[in-house]
Amino acid sequence: IPGIVACAFIRLFGVEYEIRGQEHINVRNGGVVLLNHQSAIDIVSKYHPSLLSRLLREFRNIVPVVKKELFYMLPFGIASYLVGVVFIDRKNTASAKDVMKREAVAITKDHLKLAIFPEGTRHDNDTLLPFKKGSFHVAVDSQSIIQPVIVSKYHFLDHKRKRFGRGRVIIKIMPEIPTKGMTKADVNELTERCQQLMQTEFDALSAEAKQYCHN
Repeated sequence: IPGIVACAFIRLFGVEYEIRGQEHINVRNGGVVLLNHQSAIDIVSKYHPSLLSRLLREFRNIVPVVKKELFYMLPFGIASYLVGVVFIDRKNTASAKDVMKREAVAITKDHLKLAIFPEGTRHDNDTLLPFKKGSFHVAVDSQSIIQPVIVSKYHFLDHKRKRFGRGRVIIKIMPEIPTKGMTKADVNELTERCQQLMQTEFDALSAEAKQYCHN
């Protein structure tokens, strides 16, 4: 519900979205798309003029991976299930691993891209949370690409003061990172590399987007 309300405010206040790096998208490649996670509107906005809806238009073959609890959020859960959103039970490790193994096959067979939030939970900090390694294991197991997508800080959304204003969101699609030839022994280094890359870009994009904040 908070995400749906926030999406209504996005329409009302006219938050602008700018996407950069579309030239780095190769729809023929399956893989894992990494996104930083700031708010419920990252996910609920799939059916609104916001983050995921824009990425769906750009990538076309992208499927979000979200926590199972969102399945019970009506009408979002049922609608998401019908269009192929993948739900995982984070409390059931064995079940989550089985789902991700199945999706790893789809990456190779159907050239599917999975949109995953490697931080695991949303937050509004300036520093990204430590990345969980599940998405990197999927990429290495399928020998596919990883494509970082960085979203600037939501300066227009102030959780502490409960304020919402005008602003701009800058979304940057980075070049693909190949995992061909990598093994599970490379996952830790790969995770750290992506974390550092995304943090650096997040800092730069957030500083730029702050100039357009009016809340």
